[in-house]
Amino acid sequence: MTPDAYRMRSIFKTMFLFAFLATAAATIGCGGAKSQKTLGLGDPSGARVGVGDRVTVAGTLSLRGNMPHPVVLLELENGGFAVIQSSEFQGELEALSGMKVKIEGEVLPSPDDEPTAVKARSYQILPLPSGEVPIVGVLNFQEDRFLLETADGKRYWLRGDFVTLLADFVGAKVWVVGKVGEVALPEKPADAEPLWVTGYGVLSE
Repeated sequence: MTPDAYRMRSIFKTMFLFAFLATAAATIGCGGAKSQKTLGLGDPSGARVGVGDRVTVAGTLSLRGNMPHPVVLLELENGGFAVIQSSEFQGELEALSGMKVKIEGEVLPSPDDEPTAVKARSYQILPLPSGEVPIVGVLNFQEDRFLLETADGKRYWLRGDFVTLLADFVGAKVWVVGKVGEVALPEKPADAEPLWVTGYGVLSE
């Protein structure tokens, strides 16, 4: 092989190597983009999130598809959507359709043309349009009184006309809104605040 031919061959090999590296870099970049979404999940600035990232998302829950296994969608505050999944409280999220919630969880793998999927680890019901903050707990009936016991140990003595509607859900996990009593009542149970219920919902029976 002549020196000129050898030199030309070396130039072509170098050009081929640069072309290969550029193509590989573009492919890796596209692959990274496919594993990430730009829906603002976990970052108000709209930063990308990847599979396995911890995120906090807030919005309005809704259901898509047929029962008994509908898809739970969260319409995000920035206008996007996220599919919410949970092996622990999927039914509770379904029961909250139409309400605003905040969810903490992890990003799951999902196709590019579908909303980001999030595995919920915990959730919080956000205030109602009226400004009332729902209280979540288990409904009990003790000594002729309906009591709501929350996960952090607080107890509320439920009062008012709505209480009779809750009678069929003793033992269920529910949310209630209302006005906490400010006046001590003689018959008030120990360690329980009176709460006049103005609205409620059943999360799980």
